[in-house]
Amino acid sequence: LLTIALLFSIANPQTDKILFVGDSMTSYKGGWHHQFAKKLGREYINVSIPGKRTEWMKSKLIQTIKLDPYFKTCVIYGGINDGFSYVKPESALKNVQDMVDICNQHGIEPVVIVGYDAKKVMVNTVYSKEKTEFHSNRYAKIQKLFVTQLKNCKIIPIEVNLTRADTDDGIHFKASGHRKFAEWVYQNYTK
Repeated sequence: LLTIALLFSIANPQTDKILFVGDSMTSYKGGWHHQFAKKLGREYINVSIPGKRTEWMKSKLIQTIKLDPYFKTCVIYGGINDGFSYVKPESALKNVQDMVDICNQHGIEPVVIVGYDAKKVMVNTVYSKEKTEFHSNRYAKIQKLFVTQLKNCKIIPIEVNLTRADTDDGIHFKASGHRKFAEWVYQNYTK
């Protein structure tokens, strides 16, 4: 029996690891993702890179799973850079749904983070008021599509407690933002 159990564990080396795929919002050392994984008592790999859009995230997910397909959970947090570019919101939705589908095909639990309330957080940014409003509206449209259209994944809804004061620049979290966001994700993930 021990031999059968050993062979099973070698053939199915599924671990408790979390894969984080995202952009700058998830790339900070010790950021919300680290705090979230720590609350769960789980190890993680983070392949998030600042400035990346969901199309890149999808290719990075595919590449990472080819190298190591034994993640229990994949946390996907993107779309803000799609909102700040001229990517169609529907394209961002398709990219994230493709990532969710890839995770499901590999037996990995997909978790999609919708983000924070752009209207409360994205104020007084480095961009002009008009540009900030234009792009935050595009990001909000992407978020709405995530909430209403994504299938076969756990969705962490829009975080409603963060404000501009929890960011350095009206976009990226400072320490208080990371703490609040980690707690929000944890509370909604464990429901």
